Amino acid sequence: MNRAFYADEDGKTPMVMQILLSVFGILLAVGAAALPANRIVFGLAIAYSLGNVAGVVISHFFLTRKLGHYGAGRIFDVHVRLTLAALGSAILGSAALSMFGGYSADGFAWQSLTGSLVSLLVCGSLMAVSYYFMLRVLKVRELDAFLAPVMAKIRR
Repeated sequence: MNRAFYADEDGKTPMVMQILLSVFGILLAVGAAALPANRIVFGLAIAYSLGNVAGVVISHFFLTRKLGHYGAGRIFDVHVRLTLAALGSAILGSAALSMFGGYSADGFAWQSLTGSLVSLLVCGSLMAVSYYFMLRVLKVRELDAFLAPVMAKIRR
């Protein structure tokens, strides 16, 4: 969303937003550091996630003030569908990696460089293909806009 401000040749607003987010992030990191040693990493992960959410909320607030209604509902809807497709793909990829022994130190995926590469190739390909089909099923129009230039080059 910051790019909307830059497109309007406004560099001040993104700087103000970043200062607010930096202060928020530092406070969250200090809070995470106060946790027991075995929980600090989890606290930092939560802090990072909350920082990302705060970034969207703050950007939305400033952008709405500047532009008025800009289609945030549509943007949110697309992101939800992208997230659902990514989660579905991740679940399928995790299941495939499990079959390759990726979650066990003595599994095929860990035995050799070849085993790792085969696991990566199969699981990655499976995830990419499933993500593509899930985006089709979820009717994500942006997929066509993304693929149009690629398909035009392939057809030539």
